[in-house]
Amino acid sequence: MVLNFLDTVIEHLANRTTARERVSYHISESYKLKEAPVSYGTHQLPEADVYGSAYRALPPAEDMVLVAWCNNQAQLALAQDNQGLLYVRLGRRRGALLVHPNLARVRHILLRKQGAIVAPGLLKLREAGVQIFTRSALRIELQQHAKGLGVAAWEASAKLDEDENIYAVFRTRSAPGWVGQEWHSDTLMDLIEQFESDRRNRVLENLGRTSPNPRILPLQSVLMCLKK
Repeated sequence: MVLNFLDTVIEHLANRTTARERVSYHISESYKLKEAPVSYGTHQLPEADVYGSAYRALPPAEDMVLVAWCNNQAQLALAQDNQGLLYVRLGRRRGALLVHPNLARVRHILLRKQGAIVAPGLLKLREAGVQIFTRSALRIELQQHAKGLGVAAWEASAKLDEDENIYAVFRTRSAPGWVGQEWHSDTLMDLIEQFESDRRNRVLENLGRTSPNPRILPLQSVLMCLKK
C-alpha cells in the first residue's frame, strides 16, 4: 500500500499538467530576480480585474501594457471615450506580420505622441483580446462605432497609407484614477528595452526608440515612470 502511495506521488510530481506544476512555475519566476517593491504614490491598484469584480486582478508584473503611437488629438479622444477604440497599424497584408508575443495579453495602454512624449493618463481595455482589421474594414468599424470621434482625422491620414495595411483594434476607455497622470518618457523607453532584452519578450529586430511600432512591457515597469 505504501509503494502504491509513493508511485502515485511520483506520478503526480512528474505530471507537467497539474496545478502544483503551475504554482511551482510561478514561484520560480517570482523569485528568480530580487526586485525591490515599486512605489505608485497615492494611486490605488484595485484587487478586482479590469474585466469584472468577480475576477482577481493580475499582479502588475503580469499585467501587460501596450505603448502605442498616437498621431493626433482626435485619435487620443477616441481611445479615451467610455466606448473608445484604439487602432494600431501592424503592417501590410502582403507577406508576414510580426506580432509581439504579448500582444494578446495586453490589458492597459499608454499612448506616445510626437516629440517622444507619452500622453497623460492610462487606458484600460473594456473587452479582452484584440481584433485584426484591414483598412477598409476599419473604416466601416469607425463609422459605425466611433460616434464621429477620430474618423475624419483617420480618413485624412489613411489617404497616405497603402491599401494593404493591417490594424490591431482594442476596445478601450480611460482608467479611473489615472486621468491626467504624467509619465517620464525616457525612463519608459529604457524599461521597454530592458524588458525586450529577455528573448521571450523580444521582437525579431531592434525597433529603436523612435519607432512607431507598438511596444509592450508590464504594468510594474510602467509604475516606475510615474511623475510625482
